[in-house]
Amino acid sequence: MVLDISKFASSDKIRGKERELTKLANSHDGEKIKQMVDGDALQKALDTGDTAALQSTISQVLKTDEGARLLSQLEQLFK
Repeated sequence: MVLDISKFASSDKIRGKERELTKLANSHDGEKIKQMVDGDALQKALDTGDTAALQSTISQVLKTDEGARLLSQLEQLFK
């Protein structure tokens, strides 16, 4: 699964943080999470607005040590 940060770069909170987000996505924890998540199913959920599937995926990821660490890093990035 390839994460294209530029798709989200128009958001004011994200603009200017693309490098840091890409670094997090490509970190050891980010790579482990990418292996856990079905990228095709995630993309379909995003495309169709399937919020239940998105919430389920996020919940599963956040239950992992890797997900918790990435969330903490994202919180620090967006303070």
